[in-house]
Amino acid sequence: MLVVWPEAAARLADGGLARVSIYYDSVRGTSGNARVRLGGAIRAFRRGLVDERERALGLSPGFSIALETADENVASSERRTGGRLGSLLPFLLILFSVLSGLYTAIDVTAGEKERGTMQTLLCAPLSPTEIIAGKFLAVWTLSLAASLVNMVSLAITVIPLSQSGGAELSGLELLRALSLTFVLILPATFMVSALFLAVATFARDFKDGQNLLTPATLGMLAPLGAAMAPGIEANAWTLFIPLTNVALVARAVFVGEAKLWLIVSTLLISLVYAWLALLFAARVFHQETLLLGGKVSLSRIFGMERRSTGSATPGLAMLAFAVTIVLGFYGQLALRESSVPLLTLCVEVGFFLLPALLLARGLRLPLRETFRLRAPAPRQVLASVMLGLTAWTVAASLSLTTLPPPESLVKSLQQMVLLDGYPAALPLALVLFALVPALCEEMLFRGLILSGLARLGALPALVISALLFGLAHASIYRFIPTFVLGLCLGYAVWSSRSIWVGVIVHSLNNAVAVLAVHVPSLAALDEAGTGAPAWPITLAGLGVTLAALALLRASSAHECDLAVSRAPSPRA
Repeated sequence: MLVVWPEAAARLADGGLARVSIYYDSVRGTSGNARVRLGGAIRAFRRGLVDERERALGLSPGFSIALETADENVASSERRTGGRLGSLLPFLLILFSVLSGLYTAIDVTAGEKERGTMQTLLCAPLSPTEIIAGKFLAVWTLSLAASLVNMVSLAITVIPLSQSGGAELSGLELLRALSLTFVLILPATFMVSALFLAVATFARDFKDGQNLLTPATLGMLAPLGAAMAPGIEANAWTLFIPLTNVALVARAVFVGEAKLWLIVSTLLISLVYAWLALLFAARVFHQETLLLGGKVSLSRIFGMERRSTGSATPGLAMLAFAVTIVLGFYGQLALRESSVPLLTLCVEVGFFLLPALLLARGLRLPLRETFRLRAPAPRQVLASVMLGLTAWTVAASLSLTTLPPPESLVKSLQQMVLLDGYPAALPLALVLFALVPALCEEMLFRGLILSGLARLGALPALVISALLFGLAHASIYRFIPTFVLGLCLGYAVWSSRSIWVGVIVHSLNNAVAVLAVHVPSLAALDEAGTGAPAWPITLAGLGVTLAALALLRASSAHECDLAVSRAPSPRA
């Protein structure tokens, strides 16, 4: 309803301001539509009235407006069509792929329990791994076939529609986008099939399997719904969200804005999630009590039952590394605007040290043995000092000779270490970049992770822990020096059986780099410099490093001899 306020006509005639009101009912759709139409008519009347006043006063047209704005869509017809298709097609492809293996997963697990054929299968000369592999391949093959059929069907349906209405998206471009989306979906179907198998195994019968997998399916589809929300794009924040990363990168493929690193990263991360899901399904199928209709707790499946004694395992070591990487990645993104001291403390203490301590404490692992909290011998302290002061020469020479870092990375690292604007920058830098990382990173990598990998043997444990240590620094240019340093640190801690030896080596190595940045006269020793150390320095450092490693080996053998000599002799 339109209400004209009193004296509106007189005010308009005098060139004044009149007022009208529109009353409508927002609950009724017809009332809202009438409001929109009436508002458009009033705006048109107002524009005509303003034009008439400008002409009467001899003003130029547009005087009362002064500035006119116009929206121009610069997106081409191909990108507009790709944007519309990219918002819907990936969602449909993933949805159809997820739902296609749902009932198959229930039938080969809970269905077999209900029919009584699971017991017969367990009596066959097959291992649980072979059984889960066969069932998984059956479910995944069906999901894969359904995904392929759905992709072909959508291509046949959408290609003619995409070329109508003035759109210029060619069928070849659309087929390429659909094919790349199909490749991105493959590891996602792998992950979903394994999760469906694992969850359905907990069910006692087919109906119970439906009750369990329905909320699980809704939980998996929630990330897909989030990917369709406006304003969410494929970036470093969404890269680690399963299914969401696939949908967002697929949408970017349709628009033509997908970057190669995003596609490769999404495939790798999806493969990691798929591998973890398959490991979970395999652990579930190793529980015969569960396969026969009994109940098993998740803590028992993951081997995380609370116990008073025990030791770390390789699985726990990889879990600690995965938790650290995810926490560190998102934590650094969230704190990227924070000061350097705050960011460093949060990363080292909050994302390296605390997860290691909480995991060990929560599983009631013996802290002294897990973290090697043993006082080192005097000769081991001497060897660690020698190693900490010279190991950087070998790492720097290898890194700066094979893969020198770009100048921008060097300057950014130097600027971070200099701590501009902070009083007592050098002492604070030594604490932040030498002492704190040495303690926190050693407790994680040479403490919990190395103890967990110890079951694999000395050489695999040292190499894998060094690889993880290099990957944790998230830079291809820093990987070689951190890997070499990780090998030295691992050998020092392994041979001395003391985490404090690693802390000494690590802190001294970082202190040399900090001093090289803060003291201009030591710039030649800067590990992050633009050139490798002079060859006399490298040779001298290599010699001292080898001597330190030999001293650590000799001290380890000497302590073993002392332990044997102190052991009580057997009675005759």
